[in-house]
Amino acid sequence: MAIADYDTLKSAVQSWAARSDSKFAAQIPTFVGMAEDRIYYGAGEPGDPDYTPALRSSVMEVTAPVTATDGVATLPNNYLEARALTVENQRVGIEYLPPERFRVYDANTSGTVPLYYTITGTTLEVSPAITGALSLSYYRRYDAISDTNPDEPVLIAHANVYLHLCLYAAFTLVRNAELAMSHLALGRSAIEGVNRQSALRRYPGPLRIRSRMVMP
Repeated sequence: MAIADYDTLKSAVQSWAARSDSKFAAQIPTFVGMAEDRIYYGAGEPGDPDYTPALRSSVMEVTAPVTATDGVATLPNNYLEARALTVENQRVGIEYLPPERFRVYDANTSGTVPLYYTITGTTLEVSPAITGALSLSYYRRYDAISDTNPDEPVLIAHANVYLHLCLYAAFTLVRNAELAMSHLALGRSAIEGVNRQSALRRYPGPLRIRSRMVMP
């Protein structure tokens, strides 16, 4: 069964679980919600039996303007993870630093062009501080799939990830640990494959040293 939207996903979950009763069907939206949390945020740590990496697919990549005021900006509501940050209409990227290192550099830098940024909660900061437009490339979360939002891009592109993680949730509910872990392994493997392909698409050649200089 080809999965192309929310209805066909629900049908596939019922078919794979061999459950056509209404009680099981009523739980499928919960399974889908649990699967989406794992897809977007991951779960556990590498080596944990229930570990799942977060999906980072090219269909989740977006670039949007954010406005900084005295070096501080608010992240978009659908933000998951940054890929790159620049001053709008400039080519030189701003380098990420963890918050504790950012504070040290911020106290010792000056100028009019941001060199570093950090993220704390829903706040993005740049140093040296500026007021103006920034361009943020990031991974986004789409609205949850539902009867009113049946065909969002991640489901269309990676239906097998949704299916196996829904089945992991379903078989966990019915306490079939063997089948639950089997589908979790399949879902984890699918996510790792997507993440590898996305990384290769961005960096197709050998690793190169990057410079802050813009080459003519």
